[in-house]
Amino acid sequence: MTPAEIGVLALWLNRNAAGPIVAVNWTGPTDEPQTGPEAVGLLAQGLLTRQVQHFEGFRIDVLATAKQESVQAP
Repeated sequence: MTPAEIGVLALWLNRNAAGPIVAVNWTGPTDEPQTGPEAVGLLAQGLLTRQVQHFEGFRIDVLATAKQESVQAP
């Protein structure tokens, strides 16, 4: 995905996601425009990062929308 497409996805997720967003990204070489960490970094700019776990060869990011955050706040 291009950075612009990732930005559109973040906007869509902010409007439509009803639960946590889980992004699993390959951290090795790729022929995509961005690496996995770069792509999820772009996605996370429009969302809230809840958890990041690094493993050999991949990472898992758990993200949330601002709407989800306001519902969970006490």
